Amino acid sequence: MSVTSLYVPYKTSFEPLVLQGENIAIPISRGEYEYYRVLYIEQVQPITVVESLDALERNKEHELDEVKLEENQCGQWRLWLLDFVALKMKYPRSTSKWITKTQETQATPLSMAKEQVLEFYTWKNEVPLLLIDNPVNESQTVRLLIWGYKYAIKKLPRKPDKYTLFPIYSLEYVVGGRR
Repeated sequence: MSVTSLYVPYKTSFEPLVLQGENIAIPISRGEYEYYRVLYIEQVQPITVVESLDALERNKEHELDEVKLEENQCGQWRLWLLDFVALKMKYPRSTSKWITKTQETQATPLSMAKEQVLEFYTWKNEVPLLLIDNPVNESQTVRLLIWGYKYAIKKLPRKPDKYTLFPIYSLEYVVGGRR
């Protein structure tokens, strides 16, 4: 048992959120969802993202095109920081993830002590925007490792009896609405 599993009420191992044949709900706006059936799940092997940062550079933008998917797919991803950087994520592009009422937080190497905090979800070809900060006074090449699952999905004509919410967007976006 990992140390993390002692402190979290849910699974720490990285496994698919849903299984083949199960249904998911994707939030479109406040209280509005689209429903899909999972046709199959494919594991995506680790992808390495590399960025060069100047000394003390802040908010270097990286559009996470590496995880773009097809029109009938959604993804579940885990991010691992291989170098000493601070990372902010915006998804959609204008809405921050990992924020509280008064603070926009960043992922750091310390964040990986709780594996699931760097898990995120995508839909179709919509991808997060990463803002990378270099906290050290020398330039460095930063490596991020991303791996996960992609789900082939089929839209359902109506709401199914059982489904799992697929938590794609930042909470404020879902509450505020897409339309």
